Amino acid sequence: MKEHSTNFKSEDVVTDISYSKKIITEISTPIVKPSPKYIHIREKSVELSFRKFSDIINIIIPFFEKYPILGYKGLDFLDFKSVAEIIKTKEHLTEDGFNKIKLINSTMNQRRPWS
Repeated sequence: MKEHSTNFKSEDVVTDISYSKKIITEISTPIVKPSPKYIHIREKSVELSFRKFSDIINIIIPFFEKYPILGYKGLDFLDFKSVAEIIKTKEHLTEDGFNKIKLINSTMNQRRPWS
């Protein structure tokens, strides 16, 4: 089975960059000190990237549970959270678990069926 890495990356165009900077600061402060290379604030967008699985479990998921994402991106987050749980329980190391992740991934983002 092919080895894969865990990564969470989010980038959005924002209309209120100062508000987004506050959110980014709150979510990233516990882990990026002293290396803020995971945060890229541009003129009209903010990118946040985490590579450690423990950061995804301990920071990203609790943050978005506290401040839910609405709409289709919220559905993608729920799928992302399901995948994180599969990885957390090490089920992804089995063929069945890996196939579950592939199935979830096949309906995320632009591949999500619009109903």
